[in-house]
Amino acid sequence: MSIFQTINFECGETIFCEGEWGDCSYIILSGKVRIHKALTNGSQTTIAELGADQFFGEMALVAPGERSATVTVLEDCSVIVLTQAQFQSRTGTLDPVIKMVFDIILLRFRNTLKQLKDDNWELSEPDDAIAEQTRKALDQIHFEAEIRQGIAKGQFRLHYQPIVCLRTGKLAGFEGLMRWDHPTRGMVPPSKFIPVAEACNIIPRMTRMAIKQACSDLNDISVTALGNIPGANTPFVTVNVSGRDLANRNFYPFVERCVQHYGVPNGALKLEVTESSLMDDIDEVSSRMGRLRKAGVRIAIDDFGTGYSSLGYLSKLPISTLKIDRSFVISMLESDQMRKVTSGILRLAEQLGIDVVAEGIEETAHAEHLASESCDFGQGYLYSKPLPVEDLSLLIRHWSPRISELLKQPQTAQVTH
Repeated sequence: MSIFQTINFECGETIFCEGEWGDCSYIILSGKVRIHKALTNGSQTTIAELGADQFFGEMALVAPGERSATVTVLEDCSVIVLTQAQFQSRTGTLDPVIKMVFDIILLRFRNTLKQLKDDNWELSEPDDAIAEQTRKALDQIHFEAEIRQGIAKGQFRLHYQPIVCLRTGKLAGFEGLMRWDHPTRGMVPPSKFIPVAEACNIIPRMTRMAIKQACSDLNDISVTALGNIPGANTPFVTVNVSGRDLANRNFYPFVERCVQHYGVPNGALKLEVTESSLMDDIDEVSSRMGRLRKAGVRIAIDDFGTGYSSLGYLSKLPISTLKIDRSFVISMLESDQMRKVTSGILRLAEQLGIDVVAEGIEETAHAEHLASESCDFGQGYLYSKPLPVEDLSLLIRHWSPRISELLKQPQTAQVTH
């Protein structure tokens, strides 16, 4: 049921009885209900009387089962029905540890009710679903410990993917992407460790590691680029930051200290933020970003077009770059709608004087079309996969002849993500 159902009950009706099977809960819009239980001597005891804006039957959302009490209507009432399916659609991405706690609390609650009701009660053991959830929670706890150990042992490092000027084919900069070289698991993809790091609040620590490494590596990257690419400008490096970083007022002076300590040239460090992370307190974020801009740090909006895409924040924030999400890029040659969206973003950025980077370029045709639309920069496996900093010097030294040959090739690049 995708739409919440509203049901009306008259005074004296029973909404559900103790012992009945239930898989939904109720929110009272108006009226009044009584929640009561049968005691061992056969009498009834009132647990609560609830009115408008109150909630009952909630245990059925965590796991369907027998109702632990009876609910009767004291005054004509109207209720919204919340089903277990609707609840699970909203909790499907919850941390496994939280799910495990929910399940165990529910199990112990039901055991307590049985003990109160029946002297000959039998203990309910965890079922397969709870056992599986517990296993997932323990796996995540162990994985979180491995992440923390990996940080302490220096197993996390940035790999850099080239960002290319689409008009000239020259290297313009790099995006620093966090990679985990695990001693036994091998290279762990970000899709595995980032959600866990977010759930246990390790992301701010990883962001600071990334910014420090990027600022440190910029010196070597710049020397190599300026010494090997004719007419090259100082390359920039971008680093992804989260909403938690933006909300932390201590984050901004940290970035300023890094820029100053490593002597990062003006505009050489860019911080990538997602649209959704900007929405909580845009005025405060704008003020703090303005402070970073004065320190020479630029701001890029990542995955533009996939979030809120509010034009209001584009005028309020000191943004220097928009990054078009790869979903638009890989579809624009086959989808007229995607092509129009991409073109619209490019025209908007042009009017605002903002650079654009197109992500996910995998075919020469993508690069050619974007260049014809006056897109500034491109990034993707057509040019290179992300590389550790020690491999960048070879890439940079051989860039000019390599890119010339690449742009002559009409065939689709074969990529492995």
